[in-house]
Amino acid sequence: MWVPRPSSERGQAIARVAERKQMIRITAHQERLATRLCLEGKLSGDSVDVLDECWQSASTTANSISVDLTDISFIDSRGKQLLVRMFEKGARLVSRSLMGRCLIEEINGAIHENKLVP
Repeated sequence: MWVPRPSSERGQAIARVAERKQMIRITAHQERLATRLCLEGKLSGDSVDVLDECWQSASTTANSISVDLTDISFIDSRGKQLLVRMFEKGARLVSRSLMGRCLIEEINGAIHENKLVP
């Protein structure tokens, strides 16, 4: 289930998916030259489609997009595939967490070696 979220002082929380054990919050921060999408929770199941919609929407208005994976706790294979697509289309993936940095390295390596991310 997709639930729109109200504005907050730090950014516009644009989506939250809540069902059984899946939950994600996507907050868009409009910055001078880019839009930063901050993800919190699990990127799996229906939340992958919600992130895709948010990314497509932000892509129409922003010069560049960065995706902050710091607060992601789980990513399934569809989520990884979407992140690969976003990266290939120019989105910048960032993270302060170890898991997020490892995923970014995996995606970057797969792109440069023409391998698919499972």
